[in-house]
Amino acid sequence: MLRTESNIRDRKRELSDLELVQLPFAILLALNDMGKDLIVANRDHMVEVFDHLRTEP
Repeated sequence: MLRTESNIRDRKRELSDLELVQLPFAILLALNDMGKDLIVANRDHMVEVFDHLRTEP
């Protein structure tokens, strides 16, 4: 099970206006990078699983 917590409400009070404007873009970039990493990891895992199935008698 994946569980996440956030304290963004507390941190938003400490940010400047410019930082608040940039926050959604920064989150977008971080999520896109994570998604790309997950695609690569998933692809690598599928290759490992299917290669293993191919080599079994």
